[in-house]
Amino acid sequence: MYLTFLNLQDMVRIVRDKFTIERDASITFETSTLDICKGLSVEIDESAYEAVSTFLDEIIVVTGPGKETYWVCFERHDYSILF
Repeated sequence: MYLTFLNLQDMVRIVRDKFTIERDASITFETSTLDICKGLSVEIDESAYEAVSTFLDEIIVVTGPGKETYWVCFERHDYSILF
């Protein structure tokens, strides 16, 4: 599935729909692909999302108490999202 680049609220909505994540389950976005992360998984909070979103290669989606994880990859050429 390819989508144009999204703001945080749209990304949460699309991720919930795509991975069938319950509306009441918590969602945390993380990444390890930015140079500043040095290979460690770092949470992308709401205040940072729009600033870093165009630099992301992938987002790790962590959900709820069970901490299920999903990966969302970005096509760098046009900043579309590939699920």
